[in-house]
Amino acid sequence: YSVAARISAGASEAVGGKSNPQLYLGGGDDLIPFVARTKPGNGPGSLPEVVFSQLAVPVRGFRYYEFRGNRKFVSNLEFRFPFVETFRVIWPLPITLKYLMGTLFLDYGGAWQSPLDNDEFNAAINSLGMGYGYGFRLNLGIFVLRYTRAHTVDGIGPGKGDFRSYWSLGGEF
Repeated sequence: YSVAARISAGASEAVGGKSNPQLYLGGGDDLIPFVARTKPGNGPGSLPEVVFSQLAVPVRGFRYYEFRGNRKFVSNLEFRFPFVETFRVIWPLPITLKYLMGTLFLDYGGAWQSPLDNDEFNAAINSLGMGYGYGFRLNLGIFVLRYTRAHTVDGIGPGKGDFRSYWSLGGEF
């Protein structure tokens, strides 16, 4: 049994005569290949404007691009526990899976554009989202196969209160 927690914050400023800081993008944290959209008004912007970071997108339950801005705050809390010690199937193929782990989580965070005046600051804080859910993890040696089922909290953030499922490969935070 373990409890895992993480907090991440970031800010991007334009320097050296540049006018556009890089953007943080928010949504689920699975490893589906990311495609940057380059047409104006049709996505996050061109490649130099986007910060690609695993820590920038771990608010589970939200769509990609649901949060976007040059400031970010993300917090995650997970309870990890053993779920199945050994799962064995004999027919049609002999397969044995060991140590399937379960997880319960709560995520809160998002991204927003800054600088802000007082009204825009309140709108940015209200646009942060909260998600919760459960998942299963299977350590396959060199990586972890993860299935996550996430739900957004109605009234907190831009989410619609629906469930989203994620399959991914990678390590745990």
